[in-house]
Amino acid sequence: MRWMIFGAALIAAAPAAAQDHAGLARKAYEAHVLPGFEAFDAAAAALVTTAAEHCAPEDLELRAAYQAAFDAWMGVQHLRFGPTEVEDRAYALAFWPDTKGRTPAGLNAILKKRDAAVATPEGMAAQSIAVRGFFALDYLLYDPAAVAAGADSPYGCALIQAIAGDIARIAHEFETAWAGPYGETFLSAGASGNTVFLAPRETTVALFTALMTGLEANKDQRLGRPMGTFEAPTPMRAEARRSDRPRRNLVLSLQALTELAKIMAAAAAPLPGGEQAPETIDLTTGRAVRLAERLTPLFEEVQTPSGRLRLEQDQQAIARVSSSMMQYVGPALGVAQGFNALDGDGG
Repeated sequence: MRWMIFGAALIAAAPAAAQDHAGLARKAYEAHVLPGFEAFDAAAAALVTTAAEHCAPEDLELRAAYQAAFDAWMGVQHLRFGPTEVEDRAYALAFWPDTKGRTPAGLNAILKKRDAAVATPEGMAAQSIAVRGFFALDYLLYDPAAVAAGADSPYGCALIQAIAGDIARIAHEFETAWAGPYGETFLSAGASGNTVFLAPRETTVALFTALMTGLEANKDQRLGRPMGTFEAPTPMRAEARRSDRPRRNLVLSLQALTELAKIMAAAAAPLPGGEQAPETIDLTTGRAVRLAERLTPLFEEVQTPSGRLRLEQDQQAIARVSSSMMQYVGPALGVAQGFNALDGDGG
């Protein structure tokens, strides 16, 4: 199966001279993609090691390892092509938004049934994506309802260890693929026999789409969902709120996207229309990150008019990053966005 952007209306802009798509792919791979997946693999492995000795939901070492692994995932979660899309791996790691409460309901059912076959990394891999990954641990480690359901029991310990093992398996599969076969495929776009990236430009399309979709997710989901409406804000819908991660996830995601955006802006700079790209992207991404850092950890301020304005300002700043990419980077690199990789969220 070709990568997800195949046939997705991502079209060429006006041709630009001397576009070095292969050089951009290598730079992004060496400076952003592979280091990110290596860091995630290491953090997920550390989570397994910690959970083996510290499996009580309120254990501070377990919680710290969970937070570190989630942090590392935020550094690569926008790269929604290739290995992350195989077998819904990305959604198995992060089933959100969960609009129907499937994660707590599913985990409570597992805790009630106490099937030993489920409480292993292999058994967990066969379960619904709603009861796997970081949002499963967000519930089991931080929600009093999970403790009441048995998360602090011996079976709960085994379940937490199984979820950690499932996360680590997926993280290692990502790193192995990017360090090996898929990385080679990505870096050899257009070569004879490469049936995934038929031309060098397709890797630029993949990176550009991942970046633009990631920006959209931050604006419309990480900020938009807890904002609700002016009359009815919904801060309880914020991402990973149980583990105090709404602002943390937003900031970390924006920082990762900033890194990728600057790599692409630097590639656009020597090309017609891209001369202003580095300075513009530096300014717009910097503002988006700074505004995110000034928000409260759980976005509680959305419940007041002045607080809501702060979230709206960051939405606007993120939108300016997107428009700057479309104006200065995409055309210079010969691509224009027409695809959204966030089809089919956890609703």
